[in-house]
Amino acid sequence: MEDTGSGIDPVLIANVMEPFFTTKDKGQGNGLGLSMVYGFVEQSGGTVTIDSTLGVGTRVTLILPVSYSPVEKVPDDELPVQYVDWSQRHILLVDDDTDVALPIKTLLEHEGAQITLVNAAKDALSYLALHPVDLVLSDINLGGSETGIWLKSALSQNQPELPVLLMSGLPRTQLAEQFGYPQSWPLITKPITRKTLISALTHQISAC
Repeated sequence: MEDTGSGIDPVLIANVMEPFFTTKDKGQGNGLGLSMVYGFVEQSGGTVTIDSTLGVGTRVTLILPVSYSPVEKVPDDELPVQYVDWSQRHILLVDDDTDVALPIKTLLEHEGAQITLVNAAKDALSYLALHPVDLVLSDINLGGSETGIWLKSALSQNQPELPVLLMSGLPRTQLAEQFGYPQSWPLITKPITRKTLISALTHQISAC
């Protein structure tokens, strides 16, 4: 898809797919449009690219995998279910964006989990040095040099048994280029649905 509009400033390209990022005035946009597109494409096994030139326009390319397999619907009551009693679980949530973190915190608290929110990777390490938790859920871009990837790597050394799940609104290819994200690591794509979040957390907890 392409247009002949004003184009996107190169310094903004890296941010346009992040949830809640917008250049519009308050009340004119919520910054979820492109992040929802990215979330759909990423969860479908595809990729999204954006090419833009100021004064010329913007092209957004969606690349989706082709499947030739027949679709077979499995009744909900036949799906395998793993159960986790979240009322017995303590999760450390690491995110520097309160607008994004609070809805996730509220969602998990509604499931019964105890949630502690910190805004930086170093704060997470300081908290973990004094308090045990069952899982760390961290954004990758924390606004500084100590990213979620840095945090996961640090914890793999001093608390290797502690599951750490990362999340981001950016494409995996960009995360790899910008932050050194190993693409084999599990990742939750923002914006996050309740089903996706609980399923990912359940898998991490059950794998330990």
